Amino acid sequence: MKRLMIFAAGILTFFTLFAQVPQGFNYQAVVRNDQGELLAQQQVSIRISLQDETGAVTHYSETHSVTTSLQGVVNFVVGGGTVQSGVFTDIPWGDGNIHMKVEVDPTGGSSYTTLGVSQLQSVPYALYAANGTPGPQGPQGEQGEDGQSAYEIWLGQGNTGTVEDFLASLTGAVGPQGDQGEDGQSAYEIWLGQGNTGTVED
Repeated sequence: MKRLMIFAAGILTFFTLFAQVPQGFNYQAVVRNDQGELLAQQQVSIRISLQDETGAVTHYSETHSVTTSLQGVVNFVVGGGTVQSGVFTDIPWGDGNIHMKVEVDPTGGSSYTTLGVSQLQSVPYALYAANGTPGPQGPQGEQGEDGQSAYEIWLGQGNTGTVEDFLASLTGAVGPQGDQGEDGQSAYEIWLGQGNTGTVED
């Protein structure tokens, strides 16, 4: 089996941030064999591992099954593959020493050949910003101007008059008189209703 390589001169990687704090970034590369020939329209398996600078700690690892284009190009989102270990959102981007290890199996299986390890020179800043240390609190701003009173707003609407006129304008017109209610009980009737007996004189 040919040893698979991604030539340094042919590698093309993009780290494109998605909007609204993404949970991944785009990766694109040109895949060639050890003779420098493009591997066109071939299904390959790729394993991505995000590690510390020593390679002893793997913060996150995932695999992708992709098919190369006619130009031998593969495209996928790091953070959107099949997770092998770790949690993408727990990657310590703020440390600034994240290295990406790329492994490939040209048959589409899981017998990976290491292509190389490279440091991510540009931290995906939106990913770091989601968990980064907040900055210091800024100075208190100057107090804003006092707003207009309700009376001043009323005058600004073209009305004229005193504060009393303004307050009077807030009172609506008197509504129509309602129907007369039923007559209530007399004191004698209430007295009887309390269980008493007797005449009005009693």
